[in-house]
Amino acid sequence: MEGKMKKEVLRERKISTNLYRKMASDKLRLLSLEMVEEAQSGHQGIALGMADVFTVLWSKFINYKNKYQLRDRFILSAGHGSALLYSTLYCLGIIKNLNGFRSIDSDLNGHPELSDVIEMTTGPLGQGLGWSVGIAKAAQEHTKLIKKECLRLSKEKEHSVEKQNNEKPDEDQNEEQIDESLNNKINSLLDNSNRVFVVVSDGDLMEGVSHEVSELAANWKLSNLTVLWDDNSITIDGQTDLSKQSATLDVFKAYGWNVFSCDGHDFEDIEHKIEQAVNSEGPSIIGCKTKIGKGSEYEGLCSVHGKIIDRNGLDKLKEDLGFNYSEKDKFELDDEICDFWNLVKNRMDHNFEQLNRVLDGLDKNILKTGSGLDSVLELDKETSPCPSQSQKLINKTPEFMDSLMKDNSTRKISGMVLDGLFDKEKFWIGSADLGESTCTMGMKNYIPFGVREHGMVCITGGICLYGFKAACATFLVFTDYARPAIRLAALMRTPLIIIATHDSISVGEDGPTHQPIEQIESFRAMPNVDVYRPCNGLEVLYSWENALGSKNPSIICLSRQKLKFINQENIEITCNQNYNKISGGYLIKDFSGLDKGSLSSEKDSVHKSDLYRNVHEVNSNENLVVILSSGSEVSLSVDVAEMLLEQGIKSKVFSIVCMEKISDEFEKEITAPYIVSIEASSSKSWYEYLRHASVDSLLIGCLEFGYSGKEHDVRAKMGLEKNIILERIMSMIENNKK
Repeated sequence: MEGKMKKEVLRERKISTNLYRKMASDKLRLLSLEMVEEAQSGHQGIALGMADVFTVLWSKFINYKNKYQLRDRFILSAGHGSALLYSTLYCLGIIKNLNGFRSIDSDLNGHPELSDVIEMTTGPLGQGLGWSVGIAKAAQEHTKLIKKECLRLSKEKEHSVEKQNNEKPDEDQNEEQIDESLNNKINSLLDNSNRVFVVVSDGDLMEGVSHEVSELAANWKLSNLTVLWDDNSITIDGQTDLSKQSATLDVFKAYGWNVFSCDGHDFEDIEHKIEQAVNSEGPSIIGCKTKIGKGSEYEGLCSVHGKIIDRNGLDKLKEDLGFNYSEKDKFELDDEICDFWNLVKNRMDHNFEQLNRVLDGLDKNILKTGSGLDSVLELDKETSPCPSQSQKLINKTPEFMDSLMKDNSTRKISGMVLDGLFDKEKFWIGSADLGESTCTMGMKNYIPFGVREHGMVCITGGICLYGFKAACATFLVFTDYARPAIRLAALMRTPLIIIATHDSISVGEDGPTHQPIEQIESFRAMPNVDVYRPCNGLEVLYSWENALGSKNPSIICLSRQKLKFINQENIEITCNQNYNKISGGYLIKDFSGLDKGSLSSEKDSVHKSDLYRNVHEVNSNENLVVILSSGSEVSLSVDVAEMLLEQGIKSKVFSIVCMEKISDEFEKEITAPYIVSIEASSSKSWYEYLRHASVDSLLIGCLEFGYSGKEHDVRAKMGLEKNIILERIMSMIENNKK
């Protein structure tokens, strides 16, 4: 046994030398190049330039264990370096082969994509850093909760032992000294876990979102966040000074970051600077001065970014680096390389064993992130609450339900729903400097993002990726600033929630810059996004319950203006209400069984024109009109339906809360001679339903930008006024009688 231990010590010393670090690093280079050469597609420049940094970072610092919630997370924001990441994970045994890079149905995607071993999808530059700040923020808060609980548990155990042994507490050691001693023991382990390491390129740091999130990271003192910048002074167009004058590290220093620089090809310098960074208070960035395409004939040239080094060039580089293998064995690992990475795995396993001892006996609720996920020790990324579970997250008292049945703006009703959440401790919400306007500011874990919509959605997404439930808010029109982050959330199916208020031209006096036209339509066109536009309190509740239980990102579009309460007849609203009556689209008002004159005489008088003169000569069933609408246009549609009835035209009004939730049976429900859609947006997605009209259909929406003026004046000018709509419908029917 003693001989075996001595052998292990000698081997560890041997592997820790720079000679073996270089061997491991050069093998990463060659594995990456072989992947790209096989695929005849990819990026070899970053692999050659950053392999030394990857080797030190993964071998000495990162503690990774799949599905372990308190693992360190590595984000490759410079996603074009995917081959280097896959090669590193392959050497660690985390992925099993390197064949099939950039091919259909392969896990080795051209840019990293979220999976059991890839923390997030990257490729659009700046996104990785943006989301990483959110992950680090969530990890920081979670670690605080765990530290607090560990301290409480340790003190209980200590007092229990003293009581069993009839010992009196040491009078010379006060409570603060005990706390400090326990804190030091706990912190020494927890501070070296649950960290976030990000590799960024020059391009990442040119993107504006990087600077939106970096200032917030400093403000939040995210000591668990370390960014490694591939400082090679190269962009695709040429040297970075073509488009950049600022000193990057000085900029980050001004934000409040710890800044370091190192020779990205000097193992000891890299290790020393990372060591300093992870032990610093607040976020850190390390400028790793590297040579793109290092060792190849294209070293230092901008062309090597996407250059594919041919077989001859690769063989020459292999020879220069001291490797000798056949092409069929290109992905095989030598014993010495395996020894190196096995030692790294042993280091990681040892750290997790120590961490588990600290966590043993901890309250399991603390080890959960609050989104219905399993224990932190064996977290399953695929687990997510279903809508039936999420219904239990909101306290639906009789008083609460009654409050939903009143005239109100849907943004204010949304705020009431948020107030009714049971577990506010593990729900995060923030806004882009619009807390009061979006009715989100009163929440316990409110994040003031400032005017940073793009950074806000990235950070919210990162919080969700970590496992907490999170939402963010802005005006619907300003979601355009955040579109890249929303698209990435859709790609990853990250269940963040966006509250998008001021959702139509009813914003009025603020004018067309603040009046959303194309936004709803564009989000409906985006795969994996659920877009809600409720018209009343019940639909707002439905939207929130579905969003909280969804595996997709959700956008809840809400009105600024007060809406008239519209609901189905003969539905008793109670705490135990079964919300199955509301689906993505459902019948909210049925005028098909009523006759002319059956409505109250107090209804508004109907404008008459010659178009109506022959309408009564036609059988009413032949004139049945189905009106589809959403949000603030539902009450408008009901007004129009009532006016139609006074003209002898029967109709049904359907509220479309969420097109993505509409069932196949819905098409049968809406089949009618005439179908009309009414929505204050660029509403081309409605054609999917208008085609079910057996005679004719009519789309009423906003096909141009709005105007500055009073709400009713803007609506009238854009044709969203009941008399104008009535005349268009009657004209359609009249034309089809000829």
